[in-house]
Amino acid sequence: MKKRALLILVWTSLVMILLLALSVALKVHQQRPCSGIEISINRQDGDDFVTVENLLAWLGVINNAKEGVPIESINIHELEQQIARNPYVQKAAVYTDLKGTIHIDVVQRIPVVRVQNSLKVQWYISDDGHMMPVNPGKPANVLMACGNIPDYYIPEMCLMLP
Repeated sequence: MKKRALLILVWTSLVMILLLALSVALKVHQQRPCSGIEISINRQDGDDFVTVENLLAWLGVINNAKEGVPIESINIHELEQQIARNPYVQKAAVYTDLKGTIHIDVVQRIPVVRVQNSLKVQWYISDDGHMMPVNPGKPANVLMACGNIPDYYIPEMCLMLP
């Protein structure tokens, strides 16, 4: 009986030490300053609606995400949500590594058709069915649909334009 109680005590102690070590490691990681930001953009069609420069500029504005800032003061979850709200972004993933680097993985939407309604308002429709604003500096080489189209797109509703 004493042997079993001792075994339970040893295992309980080991689990407690492990949990304590993990919580200390997490606290140390959260206090570590951001050592950099690495952005990976997956463009399947060659159009660059989302660029690294645009994302870096936008990150500093919305979340103070820059080098030297403690990781705990950067809201990674909100950062991911804000990037995913970009009309040109299909998917976004934001995470940190043990060195304090923030990794941002972005999948860009692929425009398949450019639409112009009877009011001369233009927008793209992506391969997943979402409307995207026309970027005047970087037009996509896609088919154009125009005429008496009842839909409309309000560019002012976009959160970020490159």
